[in-house]
Amino acid sequence: REIIYRGMADEDWGLNPSLARCNNIDQNLEYNLVNNFITIAPAEFAELNTSFELLSKMQHYGLPTRLLDFTTNPLIALFFACSDLVDKKDARIVCHRAFVKIAKDEIIENICGTFNNYYFDDMTLDKINIPAYTYLLKLYRSKDDRILIARPSFWNKRIQNQEAVFMIFPN
Repeated sequence: REIIYRGMADEDWGLNPSLARCNNIDQNLEYNLVNNFITIAPAEFAELNTSFELLSKMQHYGLPTRLLDFTTNPLIALFFACSDLVDKKDARIVCHRAFVKIAKDEIIENICGTFNNYYFDDMTLDKINIPAYTYLLKLYRSKDDRILIARPSFWNKRIQNQEAVFMIFPN
């Protein structure tokens, strides 16, 4: 287990990925955002190997995704917590002890690849076929403490310098 950190300039902000903060979310929003972005700049994404890498790069460009940025360095989180002092609000740093998975994990790939479909299909969890809804119910609405956190491939200096990891929100 590692400790991961997220610095936020406003203590009232929730731990929601940017996709969840979009107004008028519908089932096809992610599908449309991702596929339109790939259409606009296909060469930018041609060498990426996984859907997780694709989403982490799109997040870097400001596209709303199901990923939430964290870091493994508390000083980097402190920087982000203090970076917006204009509003003079109390900041906070969220700390979480988690298992950080590799980007090519099958469950992560299934979740990050949902932009390929209009809806969740069944996915495989620990080599057991389980409907996606059942998986989400078990993981996010029960006392199961597993949270999906993955380290991206360090494809640019900014990701590397920030010691970035991402929390992945299946729902």
